[in-house]
Amino acid sequence: MSANVPAIRRFLQTLHPLANFGAAELDELAQKTQIEEAHPGRRLFLRGHRDPWTFYLLDGSVQLDWPEGRRELLRGGEEKARQALNPEQPHTATATAVDRVRYIRFNSTLLEVLSRAAAADSYQLEEIGADAAEPRQRLFHAIFRDYLAGALQLPHLPDVAVRVREAVQNPDCDANEVAHLIQSDPVLAARLVQAANSPLYGVQTPIYSCKGAVMFLGLGTTRDLVLTYTLRQLFHTDSPLLHRRMRALWQHSVLVGAVSYVLAGMTPGLDKDRALLIGLLHDIGALPVINYASQEAALAQDAKLLDDAISALRGQVGAMVLRQWKFGNETVNIALEAEDWQRDPVAQAEYADAIVISQQLLLAEETPERLAAIASLPAWHKLARGKLDAELATDILREARRDVADVLQLLA
Repeated sequence: MSANVPAIRRFLQTLHPLANFGAAELDELAQKTQIEEAHPGRRLFLRGHRDPWTFYLLDGSVQLDWPEGRRELLRGGEEKARQALNPEQPHTATATAVDRVRYIRFNSTLLEVLSRAAAADSYQLEEIGADAAEPRQRLFHAIFRDYLAGALQLPHLPDVAVRVREAVQNPDCDANEVAHLIQSDPVLAARLVQAANSPLYGVQTPIYSCKGAVMFLGLGTTRDLVLTYTLRQLFHTDSPLLHRRMRALWQHSVLVGAVSYVLAGMTPGLDKDRALLIGLLHDIGALPVINYASQEAALAQDAKLLDDAISALRGQVGAMVLRQWKFGNETVNIALEAEDWQRDPVAQAEYADAIVISQQLLLAEETPERLAAIASLPAWHKLARGKLDAELATDILREARRDVADVLQLLA
């Protein structure tokens, strides 16, 4: 048990409605709760914006800006901080970190489910799950029950990707060591050489060896590409009914990655290969949801019910997956905020901004009139040095479509 767990548990038992939970359940929940941090000036949420989260302030100070210029300063530890931070949806205030703050956020559906369970004499996820009227609720209970028990069926990174990432983290690592690890998988080694010679990287002299590819690409890009190539094998399901849904998810992720790749190349501070990888990861939480849905006939056969379940659960489950894979907070937050169209925590461009605009531009391909609405999103003005317009957006999509052919060939 982490040294922080007792402190988190003490904090949770002071909150409404978590104070009603049993001791054993609070212990379980405390072990799974992640404390997040925000630097001064970072916004937690925006007034008028709808999101799936319920926020609680642990420590530090948050300023709430209400309509008509009214402001309120809330400090961690105050009695009012025992309540959720402006839980109304859409939010009726903007919450901004005044100093360095620590907070937790729960999926609002999760809190509702747990609160109903806590109303009984004893907290039994299994009983509530069996009685739940909606397939989505039953699915959520199955996922969260396994999560608390440490038995959640999450996808695991292939061994070669794990070993390459661990090697690159070593400051004494060199191209020889990484190439040796990659060559244990001949197909992966061939793909890396293919990548180094692809139009995406503009090599002048053909590269014929894995070591040459690693040296040309660099250790960081090699690490990201190895992970990118190995992700494809995770997008599968044993359910024939859900096979098409999983394939569509992969294609969507590749397209988002390709558009993000182009946007990152136009935006100072963002790396193109990292943006491609994050595009592939942004919906990673949908994988366990689809696989669990194969056990729920109503979800497996009803596309709308399945889409509703994925929409409600993919952020939280995606964060679980990325934490298990030992990604940093920035990548974890992208899983939580990938569909947060109005997100605007800081002034500079972040990878999440590229993911948001990539998805919106892909939607606008089918309905060009959406471009006017997209141009009002905060992320639009942060990317491409603030020079995005309808004409440039069209060029970006055209370039991404060209690049995606190369990407799809590499990832096939």
